[in-house]
Amino acid sequence: MKASSDLFDLIKSLNKSEKRYIQLNAVHAGDKDYMKLFAVIDKQNDYDEGIIKKKLSKERFIKRLPAVKNYLYEFIMKSLASYYADLSADSRIRHFLNYSEILFDKKLFGQSIKALSKAKKIALKYNKNISYYDILQAEQQLFQSSGRLKEIELHSEKFYSESKKILGEENNFVE
Repeated sequence: MKASSDLFDLIKSLNKSEKRYIQLNAVHAGDKDYMKLFAVIDKQNDYDEGIIKKKLSKERFIKRLPAVKNYLYEFIMKSLASYYADLSADSRIRHFLNYSEILFDKKLFGQSIKALSKAKKIALKYNKNISYYDILQAEQQLFQSSGRLKEIELHSEKFYSESKKILGEENNFVE
C-alpha cells in the first residue's frame, strides 16, 4: 500500500528535534492512539503492516488502522509546518511585531520599542527589507503616539534616512 509507505518514509525522514516536537504536540492534542502507531513504525527498519497489527492488536483503533495512518500522516505534516514556521525569520519578525502591538495597546511604549528592536535585528540579519520597512513604520507610529516630542524629532530623521536606504535597496533588487 503506497500510503503506508509514504507514512513510513515520512517518519523515517524525521530528525530527533522534529520527532520531539511532534510528540510534544501530541501530548497537547490529548489523543495518544496515533502516537502508539508512530512509535511502532519508527522502530521498524522496513515497513511491515503485519508486525504493526500484531504489536497493536490489543488497541481499539486497530480496526480503523487506515484512518489512523491517514490521521497520523496529516498530524505529522501539520506539526512540521508549525515547527518550521516557528523557525522562519518571517514568523519571528511577525512574533515580535505582535508583541509590540500588544505592548503598544497597553501603553507600554518602552517595552514595545524593545520588541520592535528585536524584530529589526532579525530583519537586518536575514535581509528582510520589506519587513524592516514595516518595522520602521511601526516605530514611527509608536513615537508619534507616545507624545515624546524630542524622540519623535530624532526618530523622524532616522526613519527618513533608513527608509530611503531600504527602499533604494529594494528598488535596485527589482531592477
